[in-house]
Amino acid sequence: MNPRRILPFVVLLGWAGAPLVAQEEQEYASPAMAEMMAAYEKAGMVTDHHKALEKMAGTWELTVKMWMDPAAEPMISTATSKSEMIFGGRFLAEEVTGEFMGQEFKGYGLTGYNNVSGEYEATWADNMSTMLYRYTGMFNEAGEFVSKGEMLDPLTRETIPTWSTLRFEGDGMVIEAWEERGGENRKTMEFHYKPKM
Repeated sequence: MNPRRILPFVVLLGWAGAPLVAQEEQEYASPAMAEMMAAYEKAGMVTDHHKALEKMAGTWELTVKMWMDPAAEPMISTATSKSEMIFGGRFLAEEVTGEFMGQEFKGYGLTGYNNVSGEYEATWADNMSTMLYRYTGMFNEAGEFVSKGEMLDPLTRETIPTWSTLRFEGDGMVIEAWEERGGENRKTMEFHYKPKM
């Protein structure tokens, strides 16, 4: 094809597309777009709330106590926890490996602070359940991390309120897990974290 015939079409397309490019640039430079970008930037910032999770990072030896029956002695098992801050310090990722009732146990947790909602959010999943546990929480005035959630009972399919408290003891941590059944609160698990030497 003759280049002289193509040239007018190229010029015409460039001229017709110029207003679209200018309009797009204007939209990105608009006050509404600037406000939205600032809000998203603020939502993604690392704050002191995120830095507070750094104290939980490390490699830990775990002693786990579990009460199937509140009146009985707890079952005791051991595990190892490896926790690290990821995504530029925005989340604490924890991987737990061990043994429970003669079976290999693996679990994975993720905790972060949501700048938009103004609270911590956490999830937990492991190889002995298909439930994805979700929690929200905050540090209280005593420096304890208190989180709340719920679980669906596999037997009754009843929604069970759950909560836990994490407190720092010396160079370690202790987590106590609770649930409410029939209007009564009962401790279900206790985790003792000690630095792995």
